[in-house]
Amino acid sequence: MVRDSPCAEAGTRPLTQWTASVVIASRDTTHKRIQDMGYKCRIACVKPLMTNRQCKKRLTSAKEEKNWTVAQWFKNELFMMHNLINIFEKDTRASARAVSVKEEEINNVELIDPLFDFFSYNKAAALIRMASTFLTETLFLKGISSYLKKFAFSNADQDGLWNHLQMFIDDQDEVKLPVPLKNIMDSWTWKKGMPLVTLNTSTGMLSQGMLNIGNHENITNDSNHTWIIPISWMKNGVRQPSIWLDSKTKSVPEMKTANDDEWIILNIDVTSYYKTNYDVKNWNSIAKKLEEDIGPFPVVNRVQIMDDAFILANAGYMEYETTLNLTRYLEKETEILKYILKRMNPIFQHYGSIVRRDFDETADDIFVHTGINEIFKTACFLGLKNCLDLASDLYAKWMANTSTNEIPQSIKGSVYCYGIAEGGQEEWEFAWNYYNKSDSEDHWELTSLKQGLSCTREPWLLYSNMKDSNHFYEMLLPDLGLKATSELQFQEGCHSCLLNVVTFKRAMKAPVIVCGHF
Repeated sequence: MVRDSPCAEAGTRPLTQWTASVVIASRDTTHKRIQDMGYKCRIACVKPLMTNRQCKKRLTSAKEEKNWTVAQWFKNELFMMHNLINIFEKDTRASARAVSVKEEEINNVELIDPLFDFFSYNKAAALIRMASTFLTETLFLKGISSYLKKFAFSNADQDGLWNHLQMFIDDQDEVKLPVPLKNIMDSWTWKKGMPLVTLNTSTGMLSQGMLNIGNHENITNDSNHTWIIPISWMKNGVRQPSIWLDSKTKSVPEMKTANDDEWIILNIDVTSYYKTNYDVKNWNSIAKKLEEDIGPFPVVNRVQIMDDAFILANAGYMEYETTLNLTRYLEKETEILKYILKRMNPIFQHYGSIVRRDFDETADDIFVHTGINEIFKTACFLGLKNCLDLASDLYAKWMANTSTNEIPQSIKGSVYCYGIAEGGQEEWEFAWNYYNKSDSEDHWELTSLKQGLSCTREPWLLYSNMKDSNHFYEMLLPDLGLKATSELQFQEGCHSCLLNVVTFKRAMKAPVIVCGHF
């Protein structure tokens, strides 16, 4: 039946005549049929007013960010975490595509909708950010403001943007480009994939080529493409004048280093869209300097160094030994984790309050039950105190009465793990005894409890039980081995620097001496 009052009226016909018939139709279908008959039907939608809390939060944010520059909005931690790491990974897949598509390639209306994707928004944003950096903020703002005014309420394409910006470039002498802006940006927007820029600090030779990760069959003619790349760089902590790499190779004598104490990094603040690789000497010099003092390296570049190194090692561009050498400094790293925790805290507070209040209220909310464990597990994994406290609290109540204080099924595995990890001998032995005495046929329940036992941060508990019980050895060893290789070590397929940082942080907090690991 048609839902009550899909519109106030349809001509002079009473609404009852529309709802009395035994016709099953959706609201949208009914609306369309009424319009087809020539009647007008509109339902007013009123956006709900913001609460006082939302108003206060928005005002606080505006005050904090009122003096932000375009560079601050576009780059550094915010842009790196939310945009670049994800798009870098997606742009190396076989499914990657160019930001721009030629009109003749769109011969079917069904091909339009898929274009509104990650590449149109995230990669395009990264390329605009790159342009705003090498043009300088002042020049970029002048050009983009004029462009928006001129094309307001009309259509435009990317050539219109580049040509409009070029007028402002030609009207000043401060910024010099090797070729017109359109040529530079076309080298990026019409080609899929991303470049790998390699520097040999022994010879001062820069080179570029398409980054190819684990898909050698996907090498196409694009592999021979040359990007026009703005190269910002730093030598021994001092920023140097930027240069352009507009050919496959380029000799830059200033990029030679005389000894192991000198080092160079490219792509300061990761404002340009490429990955970097160096000769082994420079990688080791970077690793050495990071151990001595992380101060000269911007936070974003520290993320970049780790992310690039693991991606390149996984793809065979460099040795894992060199990559792992870079991780020695991570015990001093605080900024990256601090930033992640700041973003994770409000998300966990919301879902943590649901668990504390009455989790049964969410029985029909499929999103909560499918997503809350990942949120819970990630927050605890990052060391968020509220999460660890909640896990300990739920585990303690379960210990007090396993019948009435049952842990919510959706987060049971995570609570077992972090309840035991935050506890000591008492918590571990309770779970061990419960497991051995349980007559439950719930395989998932027993598996979760067994894996939780391997989360302890007291290695002697594992060691003593290993010696005293063959049953323990046979039952728990596979999970301990899995824990050691999946959580306490770098995974070969792990491309995210953030995961690597967390992995090492956890390894330092909870070394488990099992299977020769740690």
